[in-house]
Amino acid sequence: MENDNPQTTESESNTIQPRTYHLVDCFRLPFDSIVHDFINTSTSNTTSHSKLIENYTFSTDSSSGFPSNFVRNSKLAPLSFIEDIFCCTFFLFFLPSSPITYPILTVLLYFFNITKLLYTFILILFIFSIIPLHSHPLKPRIFNNWSWISSKFCDLYLRYFTFRILYETPLDSNKQYILIAPPHGVFPFGNLGCMLAAPFLRFPFILGLGASAAFSFPIMRQVLNWVGGIDASRKVAQKHLQCERTIGVSTGGTRELFEVRKGNQINCEILVLRNRRGIIQLALQNGVDIVPCYFFGNTQTLELCPDPCNLFKSISIRMRAACILFWGRFYVPIPNRTPLLCVFGAPIHVERIQNPSESDVDTLLNTLIDEINRIYLTHRDAYGWSTRNLVIT
Repeated sequence: MENDNPQTTESESNTIQPRTYHLVDCFRLPFDSIVHDFINTSTSNTTSHSKLIENYTFSTDSSSGFPSNFVRNSKLAPLSFIEDIFCCTFFLFFLPSSPITYPILTVLLYFFNITKLLYTFILILFIFSIIPLHSHPLKPRIFNNWSWISSKFCDLYLRYFTFRILYETPLDSNKQYILIAPPHGVFPFGNLGCMLAAPFLRFPFILGLGASAAFSFPIMRQVLNWVGGIDASRKVAQKHLQCERTIGVSTGGTRELFEVRKGNQINCEILVLRNRRGIIQLALQNGVDIVPCYFFGNTQTLELCPDPCNLFKSISIRMRAACILFWGRFYVPIPNRTPLLCVFGAPIHVERIQNPSESDVDTLLNTLIDEINRIYLTHRDAYGWSTRNLVIT
């Protein structure tokens, strides 16, 4: 871990404020009608839309959140055999396994001397590597004129992970936020699901910050850009914040990725957050409210191969890209069908400070850590993790 003396955040606040929690079964939403509603804005009706969402929403006023195992006890969303095959193919050849699959496929085509197909495959990769990405996404391309494709993609992705969103305060679609959304896991499937599902709840469109290396790999870069992914560099993030867009980031990145295996071995969630000051500075400089989030299940979708000497970790940190093998279903790089729960905490108000001091950054960062700890401790029982602790380094 990054800190030899990690601080466990197990204690809860002495005073618990009354809150109402809302849990939305995003995997059951009627995507066809909602996407059609977004495209044909003249027929949009906020009231009817809210009533529609209520049909798939559970609420509780309990200070301890939803009952124990409320999420875990429910069945996985149904998928037909063909739908499951489609999802597995997507994860294996497009996201996130293509950096592993494509080199293997290239070697196999060469080994079996299938030259025409090999050259065609290389040509396709070359074309996708030079196609320019959409540099100014006003909103994810999930809401374009391909309504059928958009709705089916959302439907299958969210059903594959039985995806749910739990929130305390609805986010204002006309406001700008920065979502801090750990843990990263081997791949942030929950974060991508949130980018797809949040607009259906009339939350803001979320532009997700991703590693620069991910936007260098052909086809993967197009998929990420299509759903609203942007480069995680400070320059790009600042540009979109100045354009008053909502961005989301899983702050742990590559360093946190290598804590997944260790965390699973000792039955705890390990976050790398205490030294992530850059995004806090951006929030202060732009006066953008921060929304603390937590993605239950992100660390369970894929498993890393052992790295006892931290060799792969050192290489990955230097290259700023994950250079390690991973696997899931069938012992191939296809994610497990783990139920994913995205929890939105209440937004943290941020006053604009053009030149924030170290003290300003520390204060906001500590507030963020306290809130992430609170939402984890409040909702871990509902996910079935009553004995799984949280460690923030």
